Amino acid sequence: MPSEATNEPFDAEVIVVGAGPVGLTTGCAMRHHGVDCLILEERTEVRAYSRANNLWARPQELLASIGLRDAIAERAYPVRLVNFFMNSTPTTPIQIDDVTSPHPQVLYSGQDVIETTLIETYEGRGGRMQRGGKVVAVAQDGDGVTVTVRRGDDGPEERLRCRYLVAADGAKSTVRDRLGLSFEPERFEGRMNRQVDAKLSWRRSLEPDQLWFFYYERGFCGVMPVWGGYHRLFFLADDTGVPDRDPTLDEIQAVAREVTGDETLTLTDPQWLTHSRF
Repeated sequence: MPSEATNEPFDAEVIVVGAGPVGLTTGCAMRHHGVDCLILEERTEVRAYSRANNLWARPQELLASIGLRDAIAERAYPVRLVNFFMNSTPTTPIQIDDVTSPHPQVLYSGQDVIETTLIETYEGRGGRMQRGGKVVAVAQDGDGVTVTVRRGDDGPEERLRCRYLVAADGAKSTVRDRLGLSFEPERFEGRMNRQVDAKLSWRRSLEPDQLWFFYYERGFCGVMPVWGGYHRLFFLADDTGVPDRDPTLDEIQAVAREVTGDETLTLTDPQWLTHSRF
């Protein structure tokens, strides 16, 4: 239960913890409606690689309502077609821009690009951000919230006051943990995702208005555009015999050639090689 009101002044009406796409969008929405907002982010800079990278029609409509959609669309590829293969055999492509919406095409970009665009908009609207501090304590009282931020492992602590606190600090949320809200995801046993963002050369189209999905005996592969002339290839598949580490470029290329049936497929200039489990 909240303690009694402290009557301490607020450092911001709203404090948002986390400067990923959700936190930045929240901050932009606050400033769009004239609400004083401060975003706290532990990272000192935007990640140099992409995680989430697409926006479908409904999110675009919501972003348009707070003046964000067009700025993101300027740095994104509109996708209209999805190509499917079953064990290297092509099936009927699906037109995905045939939907009733002002923004029917799916936008593919990169989380790093989207975050940079949102930061520019947020700061352009007068939003404030503090980087390099970790939220270590949260306390609610009768009229607001006190957030304690520590800089470095043994650095100084700062107490900030706000009327409302928004937790947008991801799956391993510090705020959620401090509130005693558990989150233990169930993972797919025996499945691993391996992926790369790299320059792609192959026999099929490189136009960024298409997605490519390959279903094969061990799993599922996707090929999709990433802003800047790159492509993302991911393989969510049976992990039997697969080392539990980030793949090498040669390993990913070998799997990609086998799955797509294209021995000419070549990957160069990798931006990101990673693996994960869901």
